[in-house]
Amino acid sequence: MGGAAAALAATRKKRSGPPGPPAGAPARQGPTPVSETDPVLSKRVKLQHSQENLLTLISRVRDTGATAAPSALPRVKHAITMLQPFASGVLAGKKTVENRSWSPKLPTDGAGVWLAVHAGRGPVATAKAFGSLIEGLERAWPAMPPPKELPRGAILGLMHVRDVVPVDTLTADPQVDGPLCWLIDRVLPFEQPVHGIKGWMGLWRLPDDMMRRRYVRDGRIVCSASSEQDAARAWPVIYKAGGGGGSDQGRLT
Repeated sequence: MGGAAAALAATRKKRSGPPGPPAGAPARQGPTPVSETDPVLSKRVKLQHSQENLLTLISRVRDTGATAAPSALPRVKHAITMLQPFASGVLAGKKTVENRSWSPKLPTDGAGVWLAVHAGRGPVATAKAFGSLIEGLERAWPAMPPPKELPRGAILGLMHVRDVVPVDTLTADPQVDGPLCWLIDRVLPFEQPVHGIKGWMGLWRLPDDMMRRRYVRDGRIVCSASSEQDAARAWPVIYKAGGGGGSDQGRLT
């Protein structure tokens, strides 16, 4: 009987398996991961999880249309003053030809040139004075605000002039008047116009620090919190008569 009892106890022990965890200890689900016993493999697993989380975050940003990373501004040294509503029409992408009697000297490599667009302080352009040019802009820009409500005496953004051609080389367009047509193919509007700027005839040079603390984000020029305050204080002084500004018609140096 003693031998039979011992055999029965041994059979029951095999069926029950190894002893469980002490009472009160948390139960583990499944076998111990190898990554917990191998420190090198553990680092690899953590890195893989980090990469997966990063890819998931990038996917979410793309899906929600979140703000893109900022990029540097193009090089710009000169500005040109326009009447309203033509200046705002350029930055809205509705006016792609600037009519002048003179031409800037463009780079010989065909890269074109970036210029700052300044809305003049003076009276706005009227249909009586500018005829088909105003009518053509109104047709291209049905939602155009009343010209008197558009900003004046301010830098509105940048435009890229890719070429200058004689008026007779272009097809009929109510916004083309010539005699020389500056072809505008890209624009970068300021998120907030820089006000309090007089402007000059022809091309005029910008201050060296005009674009300091500014960058491009989502197709617009934005700046740090303090740069607008700096510009508002400094620019009216820079461009008063006899100050540091001046006309540099047709010359890009």
